[in-house]
Order: sequence, then C-alpha cells, then structure tokens
Amino acid sequence: MILMWLEVSNLNSQLIHLNQLISSSNIRLQEKREELRRLNETLTKLQQNKNDFLKKKDTCIQPEFTTKNFHGKLANEVQSFRENQLQISFLAIPRKYLKKAKNIIMDQIRKIEQEIAAIESNITSWKREQAMVTKQKREVENQIGVDFR
Repeated sequence: MILMWLEVSNLNSQLIHLNQLISSSNIRLQEKREELRRLNETLTKLQQNKNDFLKKKDTCIQPEFTTKNFHGKLANEVQSFRENQLQISFLAIPRKYLKKAKNIIMDQIRKIEQEIAAIESNITSWKREQAMVTKQKREVENQIGVDFR
C-alpha cells in the first residue's frame, strides 16, 4: 500500500513537471509567433519601401541639369554621369542592399518557423505523456480505492 502511495506521489510530481513544461512552452510559443508576425510585417514594409524607392528613380536620375543649362562637353559629361554612375549606384541599392536585408529577414523567418514547429512538437509530446501519466495515476488510485484529485 505504501508503494502505491509513493507511486501516486511520483505520478503527481511528473504531472506537475509536465504542466510546467507545457505552460512555459506555450509562453515561448506565443513569443515566437509574435516575433514571426513582426518579421513578416518588417518584410512587407521593406518591400513597400523598395517600391517607393524605385518610384523615385526618375527624380534621382534626371536632375534638373539639361542641355539648356549646359553646353557642349559639360552637357555630355552630365549625361554620362547620369547613365554610367548615378543610375548604376541608384539601382544597386534595391538590387544589392535591400535584397541582402530581405534575405536576412527571410532567413530569420525560416529559423523562427522551425523553432515554432519544434516547440509545438514538444508540447504535443508532453500532452501525450501527461495523458499517459494521468491514466496511470487513475489506475493506481483505483487499485487503492482513493482519489487524490
């Protein structure tokens, strides 16, 4: 009889521990989901900023310097600068830097999604274990005719 009481006590301890694991994992899961939401929002804003930036291309590449303002060689130099340096530099921003930022965010999103999947898997396993321990506890309680709930 004492062994059965000890077994019930042990099972109660296991249930308490499993409840703590599930609770703390649910909190972490909510934190990770919020982090994922913020990253997705950031990615959307980055894309919007990229689109807004590209809409400004003409403003940056076509400054108010025209052949009316300049003559001869100077007009050609300004045009050459626009086409060969300014435009290339302007387009490098979304192609290189914004793409790099997007890739960093996407990598972080994938990492968070994997963490969420792992947490969910752990919670599912612990809930299964919790159900098994609860069942064992009831069986022991039935054997000794006592309900410890």
